[in-house]
Amino acid sequence: YQENPCPYAVEAQRGRIRDILTNYMEHDPSVLFSILKSTDALFDLASHVPKEAKHSGTKKIYPCSICGDPCNTDICQTCIIISQLNKT
Repeated sequence: YQENPCPYAVEAQRGRIRDILTNYMEHDPSVLFSILKSTDALFDLASHVPKEAKHSGTKKIYPCSICGDPCNTDICQTCIIISQLNKT
């Protein structure tokens, strides 16, 4: 509990997600348990990835010519999909 609420809390995703989960739990009370169980399963999977796992070095990483995010081609997949959506 905070005596003075954060002025940015109105814009926080946490409140929206809490509201979505609360509303959904009215229809399916087990949804929160299911999310926690899935998160635990992901953590279990992540524990099997070696910490020294690195990029194989077979592909070079370039900045996307549109957004600048790292990718292995001239244009990243996100920008390709966005440009295709904008064409329709």
